[in-house]
Amino acid sequence: MTSVSNRELCRFFYVADAEHYFTCNYCGTRRKQLPSSGYANLVGHLKDKHPGYVADYDAHQRRQAGSLTVCGFVNPTAFNMYSWIEWVVDRNMPLSEVDDPLTRSMSKLKPICSKTLK
Repeated sequence: MTSVSNRELCRFFYVADAEHYFTCNYCGTRRKQLPSSGYANLVGHLKDKHPGYVADYDAHQRRQAGSLTVCGFVNPTAFNMYSWIEWVVDRNMPLSEVDDPLTRSMSKLKPICSKTLK
């Protein structure tokens, strides 16, 4: 595993509940964590109860490596437009390819107009 901060691990494996409470994504256990105490309590729970958490985190990061949404702030409309551009440009097709009904039927992407891509 590359050097990953405890903060990153906790943001991945826990969901913030009420103030100072976090719920484990593995087992649903609710843990209290005060801001001044760091992440020791939450990471300790992962180490004790879920020993494979490092491998799971690494596997998820490898799957998300090429995804634009890994940063969590990509607008879905912009992502759809980028995906269409990638689809067309990688295959060296004209931008009008996105207007073709057959192309649209073969793609899971939301339909888009070629004028939007220009």
